[in-house]
Amino acid sequence: MRVLVFGASTVQGFWDSQGGWADRLKRHYDEIQLKDLSKDIPHVMNLGISADGSSELLKRIGYECEARQNQKGLTVVISIGSNSAAIVNGQPVASVEQFKTEMAQIISVAMQYTDKVMLVGLPSVDESKTTPLAWADWHFKNDRIAEFESKVEELAGEHGIPFVPIHSTMFAKGNSLNAADGLHPNDAGHELIFNLVQPKLDKLLNT
Repeated sequence: MRVLVFGASTVQGFWDSQGGWADRLKRHYDEIQLKDLSKDIPHVMNLGISADGSSELLKRIGYECEARQNQKGLTVVISIGSNSAAIVNGQPVASVEQFKTEMAQIISVAMQYTDKVMLVGLPSVDESKTTPLAWADWHFKNDRIAEFESKVEELAGEHGIPFVPIHSTMFAKGNSLNAADGLHPNDAGHELIFNLVQPKLDKLLNT
């Protein structure tokens, strides 16, 4: 079974010394595999691309899944939306309605390749460093990110697929889980996301 994890820079692993929560998933299953090579253990593929939003993921998810099909099947994990929720040069990257529409299309494409699809929520940010970012007129605010995550949760319910909430758990811990840029999780933040995702992924893989 191949597990494809789609998303942007947080999935890609910014700024985690261990490669990010998706790579932590890969290492978790690889360590199990190395103890018994005869077992059929999931192989995790990190398909995060920095700066992607729902529009960008919609353009690529079909051919990414097509290229990675195999006889053992696919599981698709999707965590996208923070960049769609951004305000850039005073203008929203996407409206909440546009985001939900694109996410519904992304789910529909993924479900053409597998019935094992899981949605993961969005990390909180340190607004003192993200309104705006130090290097660009990009603004990220927690209330808007939380609103976008709520649409992901709605879609999970509508499609009957698992959802892993992230934002409220991170936000409750203040800024202790944010990296120096305020936008991405630090090592502890990525470890938190891994610990939230891994049990639900195991459950999905075993259904």
